[in-house]
Amino acid sequence: MFKWLTNIGRNIRNLSSGLANPASWLVNLFGGAESDSGITINGKTALTYSTIFQAVSVIAGDVSQLPVFLIRRDGDNRDRATKHPAYRLMRRRPNDVMTAQTFKMTLMCHALLWGNGYALIERDAAGRPTSLFPLLPDRTWPEVVDGQLIYKSRINNKEEKFPPVDILHIKGLSLDGIAGLSVITLARNSWGLGLAAEQSGGSFFKNNSQPSGVLEVPGKLSVPAADRMRESWNSKHAGSHNAMKLAVMEEGAKFNPISMSNKDSQWIEARQFQRVEVASWFNLPPWKLGADVATSYASLEVQAQAYLNQALMRWLVTWEEELADKLLTEREKLADSHEFKFNTKSLLRGDLKSRNESYQIARMGGWMNANDILAAEDENGIGTDGDEYWRPANMAVVGEDPEPPPPQLLPPVIEPDAEDEDEEPDENNGPTPPTDSLRELVRDRMMRMLAIEQKAIRKACKADNFLDAIDAIYVDDLGRKYHEAVNPVLSVADDVLGWPFPTACSIWNSARYESKRRLADLAGSCVPSALADAVETELATWPARIDETINQLFPEQRGAA
Repeated sequence: MFKWLTNIGRNIRNLSSGLANPASWLVNLFGGAESDSGITINGKTALTYSTIFQAVSVIAGDVSQLPVFLIRRDGDNRDRATKHPAYRLMRRRPNDVMTAQTFKMTLMCHALLWGNGYALIERDAAGRPTSLFPLLPDRTWPEVVDGQLIYKSRINNKEEKFPPVDILHIKGLSLDGIAGLSVITLARNSWGLGLAAEQSGGSFFKNNSQPSGVLEVPGKLSVPAADRMRESWNSKHAGSHNAMKLAVMEEGAKFNPISMSNKDSQWIEARQFQRVEVASWFNLPPWKLGADVATSYASLEVQAQAYLNQALMRWLVTWEEELADKLLTEREKLADSHEFKFNTKSLLRGDLKSRNESYQIARMGGWMNANDILAAEDENGIGTDGDEYWRPANMAVVGEDPEPPPPQLLPPVIEPDAEDEDEEPDENNGPTPPTDSLRELVRDRMMRMLAIEQKAIRKACKADNFLDAIDAIYVDDLGRKYHEAVNPVLSVADDVLGWPFPTACSIWNSARYESKRRLADLAGSCVPSALADAVETELATWPARIDETINQLFPEQRGAA
């Protein structure tokens, strides 16, 4: 079963190394490998090259500044698992000496340069992670022993062995899936060329911005005389502090330059190209390193999205999968109930105008409420009023019918002519009696308000104090809505049919008070766990109560409903 691991293991780094083909840890121990340009490249010398330092700093810094959350999934609900031990490690302090941001930056720096970032996972007696400690990448390596993968690390000159479950391994591009390829080794010649150009520029200015050459004298000089002349020339004319000094040539001596100038060697162009070259090693957009290249992005937001997709996303996914594999229990992984997720919104945060426009679209589209928008802007919410979601059609609350239009006055009753009084009315063609139209209008308005009332009551079932929530509904919120929706209709009945308006209002208010009383009785007669089911049973009877109220308001049309 593990033969493939055994075969791969033969190619993985181990502690033994020969001088003919030394392992990378041995090369780094003696200062690193020399590039074709003659520059020695290792972890420390690579970072002395400003372009490499900037590339590593940009990626490691951006990954480390993004918050990573442990999310618990329960159906369609997603909540932060704040009580999980791994949540604290990745959000606050992975160990006693590092913040989460420092820890992520350190491992990213290791992964970007050495291709591997390692951290030791310490656990309590129950197997829960308690701390994470980075391990030096040039002294840590995976190895296959008897078909089993283990990790070894040289700590305080002593080789320690760890099982894979106790090593958090952030790896880069890999050929075997076990160890990432060392970018320092692969890019040795490319980076060495850039450092060589930098050193060449330093030598150019050290030598008074003049190319090197040959001092030519007539006759033959002895070795001591040639050495004295060379030292004398360099002491008076080499270095920026000797710039513009006058040279005096004796006994027919001549200075013949033999090197190319910076212009001839296209030194500036080479330096610019090296920025693009380094960017390609890290999969970075060249503009991130200050390279003078044309870009065609429509906005900074699109530019940031391209950077996220091109350079960061693969690292973020690597982190998320490795954290889930090493910090979650087997039960949590099998149930697929938890996941680590980076929040990338801060990288894509637009200007104020763009954000407000996107919030407006989300608000009108119904997938963000006022409190969601305030939270995205790190502002306090506005209470329960900000929890409502609106729908696009007419900005009504999601789940509720839109507010009915203002009632239209019914046309006046037309008295028949005297000669028509004896004619029988035509039931099919005659006008609809005003009371029938008004009855349907009042019933429609009451049924719409009932839907709003039922939704508010269901929401009250989730409140800490059900009775206080009911009082607020009927006194503060629904009382106003009922008056605005129903009273104009009853007023029409008073104007058109001559009803006593106070009597109609009294019948309607009595129905509302009866609703409140029934809910209070339920709260006092059942345990809290059964309250929601009891309320649902009660609400199912309320449409019939609306019909009873209609019959009281329109007793002559009792059978027409």
